[in-house]
Amino acid sequence: LELSEQRDIDFIAFSVDSQQEQHITEQMISTLRKQRPNLLILGTGSYFTDHPEKLPQSATLFDCLYWGNNPIGFVQLVDALALPNTWKQLPFLAFSDSVRFCITHQETLPAENILPNYSPETYPALHEARKLLFFNIEDSSSNELSTTDSTIEEIQMLQELFNAQAFHFFGSDPKTLHTETLARALLYRHINIRYTRECQIQSTPNSTISLLPASGCYGIDFQIDTGSQRLLDCYYRHPFTVTQIEQTIRACKYSNLFTIMNLAYPSIEDDHHTLMETLRLIERCKPH
Repeated sequence: LELSEQRDIDFIAFSVDSQQEQHITEQMISTLRKQRPNLLILGTGSYFTDHPEKLPQSATLFDCLYWGNNPIGFVQLVDALALPNTWKQLPFLAFSDSVRFCITHQETLPAENILPNYSPETYPALHEARKLLFFNIEDSSSNELSTTDSTIEEIQMLQELFNAQAFHFFGSDPKTLHTETLARALLYRHINIRYTRECQIQSTPNSTISLLPASGCYGIDFQIDTGSQRLLDCYYRHPFTVTQIEQTIRACKYSNLFTIMNLAYPSIEDDHHTLMETLRLIERCKPH
């Protein structure tokens, strides 16, 4: 009864590991169906993994069953809850549609606990004597020099001391074309470096983007947070629109900049609709 009174949930999942738990679950679901007929109910657990012959009769009780043993598959199911027409493309699901009982078998999930081999033998640059020096520079200043001048000074100092060639600039002024000013300064002073940097959507027009590759920039990242205009305005207080995001990201990719969108999910204001808006923005922008 307490579950049925929860109005801010989209689905309930039961993990069933024995015949006894299956009987208990049946009673609970019977009550839930009466109180919340539109609430999605999922099933998973070793009872279904070890006894796939039980799936047809159990599928009538649940909206969908995950009978695999890789948790990534269950996460994929949760992500696709609003798109039941895509369930047949996911591995190890059992469900009844309006016509027939369906069961999927294809296993397309990555194996768990398999980490890349980061040994120096695989990546020679990881040998201690060959490691790349990567300098992280805060592109802002509290001293008497302007931000651009202080940044240029620090670059030249690191070049002189370490023969540094690669930098990352974090921090940028969201109210001015500071990113463009620094790029112009690097070009004007013939400073030969490669760098990546953080940028702000509202202060990175196309004129700035076209300058960045010429000044040595090859990567750029933006703090986007969400694809929901409502959350951009009311929660994150960003002074830009979803349309501006899309236009800026596309312009960066067109200029051959490695482009990253930083997203924050979930926030306290996120729901299924804001998630789908964010996913649609990612699909349209296709950042690296």
